[in-house]
Amino acid sequence: MLDNGSIQRRKTREITVGNLKLGGANPIRVQSMCTPKTEDVDAIVAQVAELEQAGCRSSGSPSTPRAPPTRCPASWSGCGSR
Repeated sequence: MLDNGSIQRRKTREITVGNLKLGGANPIRVQSMCTPKTEDVDAIVAQVAELEQAGCRSSGSPSTPRAPPTRCPASWSGCGSR
């Protein structure tokens, strides 16, 4: 709902999924997915950069371990030192 150019949120109950809090006074969260094939690392990195430029940020999930990349795009400085 818009009121004088600002969004008024409905009052919602806060829930916790893993360690992520949703609803209540927490930020609105929207899930996004990358569309390129995961083997196309450069395209994935470019799409993630686009999401970041649009204001997205990763909420991460400590319960979902991520393997380190097997190869890094040239644009990732210091990747080999990880």
